[in-house]
Amino acid sequence: DRCELRNRLNGTTGRQLPPTLIFDHPTVAALAAYLHEELAPREASPRERLLSEWDVLEAKLLAADFDPADRSEVLRRLRALGTRWESHQEADQPDEVDGHIRSASANEIFAFIDQELGRGSETE
Repeated sequence: DRCELRNRLNGTTGRQLPPTLIFDHPTVAALAAYLHEELAPREASPRERLLSEWDVLEAKLLAADFDPADRSEVLRRLRALGTRWESHQEADQPDEVDGHIRSASANEIFAFIDQELGRGSETE
């Protein structure tokens, strides 16, 4: 009986599962997937954790009753953090010239030097 199955799952899992559990998940695979997600949810990615923390901070900022001086200080710090974070991200990305140099052969580098210094067009 469906009710008995849900009650046994409640006892086994230590959770109070919804009364519509068996109707919401009518196949064994669907029920197993639901229980797996409830009992062993996947770990959030660093991006998901950061955005979740950001949502909490945003809610706190919007709910806070700051005086103008405190508000200015918080805004200054948020802008400074944004600038530092952006600089940090850009520093982690190799620029285009660096990428070309790293992937060039020795002959390509020498040809580039000769061309830029004007030696490639000289006749000896």
